[in-house]
Amino acid sequence: MRSTPPRHHLTAISFAAALLVVSACSDSDEPDIFEATDPVDVTSVAVTSADRWGTGYAVAAHPLADDRMAVVTTAGVYLADGSGDEAREIEAFGGPAQVQASAVSPDGSVLVVATNTPATVRWYDLVEGEPTAALDVGVDGTVREFAFVDATNRLVAVTSTGVVSWDRSAPDAAATPLAEGQIGPIARLDGRIAAPVLDTTELIMTDGVTVDRRSIALPEGATLSIASASPDGGTLGVTSGLGSNEFERTDAVHVIDLATMAPTATIEYDRPIRPLEFAITSTVVATSDGAELTINRLSGETITSASPLPDDPIQSVLATDAGIATVHRSGAVVAWTADEWAPSVLGQGNVTLRFAGAHGADITSVDFDGGITTWGIDDGSRTDDEQFATGEATASAVSTDGGRIAVATAAGIAVVLDDDLAEQTTLVVEGRSPRIDTVEFNPESAEVVTGLAERLGDLAFDDSVNFWDEDTGTPTVTIGGESEDVAGCSFFVNRVGFTPDGTLMSTVSHDFSIGIHDGVTGDYIVTLEPFASSVLDTDFSRSGDLLVASSDDSSVKVWDTEDFELLTSYVAAPGGLQAFELLPDDSTLVASDLSGRLIVMDIMSGEILEVIAELGSRTSAIALSDDGGVVAAPLGDGTVGLWSTTSGEQLTTLTGHSGVVTDLDFGPGDDWLVTASRDGTIRKWDLDTTTS
Repeated sequence: MRSTPPRHHLTAISFAAALLVVSACSDSDEPDIFEATDPVDVTSVAVTSADRWGTGYAVAAHPLADDRMAVVTTAGVYLADGSGDEAREIEAFGGPAQVQASAVSPDGSVLVVATNTPATVRWYDLVEGEPTAALDVGVDGTVREFAFVDATNRLVAVTSTGVVSWDRSAPDAAATPLAEGQIGPIARLDGRIAAPVLDTTELIMTDGVTVDRRSIALPEGATLSIASASPDGGTLGVTSGLGSNEFERTDAVHVIDLATMAPTATIEYDRPIRPLEFAITSTVVATSDGAELTINRLSGETITSASPLPDDPIQSVLATDAGIATVHRSGAVVAWTADEWAPSVLGQGNVTLRFAGAHGADITSVDFDGGITTWGIDDGSRTDDEQFATGEATASAVSTDGGRIAVATAAGIAVVLDDDLAEQTTLVVEGRSPRIDTVEFNPESAEVVTGLAERLGDLAFDDSVNFWDEDTGTPTVTIGGESEDVAGCSFFVNRVGFTPDGTLMSTVSHDFSIGIHDGVTGDYIVTLEPFASSVLDTDFSRSGDLLVASSDDSSVKVWDTEDFELLTSYVAAPGGLQAFELLPDDSTLVASDLSGRLIVMDIMSGEILEVIAELGSRTSAIALSDDGGVVAAPLGDGTVGLWSTTSGEQLTTLTGHSGVVTDLDFGPGDDWLVTASRDGTIRKWDLDTTTS
């Protein structure tokens, strides 16, 4: 069923009254930080074991022989055999590792993956299915692009500072520098690589061993930007630009004679040509402005065709053995075959693509959730692999008894696991893979509740909150979701909270208000007066008597849950408390602020009582142990720090995620912690805690 909120609000106390309340609190004796229930004095925390759920979501996929596929995810490298069975893990990254580039050798036997933090090139034997080497890049800057040169058994890489190569037969050897400079997108030819040096007329030709720098004859003032080759590696095209900025620049595509390195044909455009808007075959140059595809035959004829998907702009142009294909913003793929170059829509997309590559007459694409699709350009076939389509893990929750763990994802999926991380239930939100921003268990009934934060426009979000029937996998109650435009709503984070007995529930709306509901039925009780900007976080006190909320306008408000009288309102840290948890004393809270500080603050006055740590970057999630003795917070590199709330000492650092941690929760008894990450996985950390 769908609940509709009554349009009535409690009247907030006036600003002057709020100041009087704060002043009265400030004039009283300074509160004892832990006057009611002191948190336990924790002196050390050690990790005794760590388990992982999830493969991470795919960021690149490389088809191999025999229907196999090498898949690079945010969490590791996998081999899928095409049978639909679970893919085989070759390696888990086991720490911060943002994927920068990947490539497979032409014979399909070797995979290389470049990751950063630190900059590393990882080699894999795809015949044996095992990692063979991982080495520091050894050059300044990170790897942006790879290409194999079979003739010399070399791997060529473009870094942020130039071109280097490795001997494929000795992957653990250091890189060989080939050329310095800022390099544009490269082209793989038959036995050579063409690399344009940006803001010059120089084109680097290399086989990975020798380097030949050629100056291309361009119009006066024009400089090179992109290189692209036909699928057979026999035709080379480069783009040049003329103009002082993006608004004035006009580009041209030059077809290069590989023997003389002189342009044999030039096609001029009245706009810039960007890397994904240009492809070349042995007979045509194809470009797109988003709405149309222009085919320039090398013989001289020009054909311009409107996209068959006028409301779905073309994002990239690819050359295949069967012709030209365009990839559209929604993830749809259109084939344009020779002769009349008429379009044929191969399939509609649901999620924008992050990666698309041509392999013979096929295209393999990876969407932003990690879904992999192989498109047959010549026969119109389509094969989907959803086993890596989890998207980012956005939120986590632990049931009161610790027997169940829930994880939410940016792909519109929530998964309920047991405490051994075995999957029990999968809940899928209907629609175009909406982002689930929060997940919670009702403390009393253990019912799963999720909240969306799916952008629908510049000022509109789907902020629906769903109660789920796990037996049927369908929502039983839906709250909110009106998705109207709200002036000033540039971002939205969804938050759902329960009183400890599960009788009351709070929700937030992208109209800056907070709704109070019956925790069992979802029925509206009252809608609190909106903040002036987006709500950042909410939390009920351990007694259930107080509700505290923070906003992007830097304010904090505290209500009495008996009749939801506003007790106090004040301006806290600039930018607002990004995330907070109330300590067991019900008079103080631990919070992270916009500057990245982890602080202890008086609830009623906003006075900062202690700065526990400088996290280095802001975070929208922290977790407090049940006894209040330990606070856990993500650090910006995928690790998690744990601190004592009494001494401020950092107790340990948890390392294992390859992406930033988005949410975390202690299990009952405080002897384990669950973390969710942008790498699409969750981890359960068993903790050995020492107290004094």
